[in-house]
Amino acid sequence: HINKSDDDIEDIKDYIDKGYVEILNPSNYNLLNSSPDIVVYVKPYDTIPKEFYINEIEKYVDYCIQIPYGLSPVSDEEIYRYHYQLPLHEKAWMNILYCQEDYELACKYSKTKGKNFVLTGNPRMDLINEDYTNNKFFKEILKKANGRKIFFYNPHHTISDDFKWGTFKLYALDILKYFKNHNDIFLIYRPHPLLNEAIKREYKNDENFKKVYNELLKSENILYDDTSDYLVAMKVSNYLISDANSFVPEFTFYNKPVIYTPYPNSDKIDDKKLRSILYIAKDFETIKKYIEDLSRDEDTLKDKRTKMIKKYFCYDEKETVAKKIVNKIKKEFE
Repeated sequence: HINKSDDDIEDIKDYIDKGYVEILNPSNYNLLNSSPDIVVYVKPYDTIPKEFYINEIEKYVDYCIQIPYGLSPVSDEEIYRYHYQLPLHEKAWMNILYCQEDYELACKYSKTKGKNFVLTGNPRMDLINEDYTNNKFFKEILKKANGRKIFFYNPHHTISDDFKWGTFKLYALDILKYFKNHNDIFLIYRPHPLLNEAIKREYKNDENFKKVYNELLKSENILYDDTSDYLVAMKVSNYLISDANSFVPEFTFYNKPVIYTPYPNSDKIDDKKLRSILYIAKDFETIKKYIEDLSRDEDTLKDKRTKMIKKYFCYDEKETVAKKIVNKIKKEFE
């Protein structure tokens, strides 16, 4: 991606820390010699070595599964292409979906009309049961928050007005200033991993912006999170402030309030069920009002959200999503 500046070393270290025994560079892996029965993809894009494109993989492997890395709440023609119409979607044995609306879109927009799309829920839903109480960063956040309500701010990586996705230019400084001036609440600021490079390009000659922005990030009640695992911040925080992205449904699944900040006149979330349980901000004044309301525990959507979560997401508390997928594989092979 044009905004990607870091390498994979930190991600690989994180996987190793989580217990993965062996991680191979693609140059050290021979597909034909290894002869796997199943290949699992987490992203459908062609941002991988060409020898691992689905067109190459299918020459040797009959069973390819796509388990999307994120939950997409976005209704947009471009997103439909990324989520239902790429070669992987057409050729995969199974494409995993997380909710009924996701399945209906797949039936409508995919070339297979949903025949190889499976409604099991997404394994990310299993992560709400992860215990982070002994996690070093989790404990660090709680110590700094010191009993204050924790907000989690997650701006999208697009800054240019051409894209009409991210609202960083519209709200970021105001949101950061608000938290700097209100020590009774605490903010975890975790911008999209690609945002930093976008900021460097957009504001390369704006010394005043850089000075103000960097000073705000030093505020006592703002924690800048650039760790490799966003789940810690998601688990520890009480509320989310976010542009249109996969964090919106994922955070909602924890049954915690979301302040959604759509780009004006270009709202990317068209899902009426999901929208009905979001606090939708039309400007900074609305964002401020929702922050203040939620800080006082005035969560007017709580009951509706609790009921809707059970209807909206494909999730069974008796069986993990991962187990469902494994059972489908085992049944097919038996």
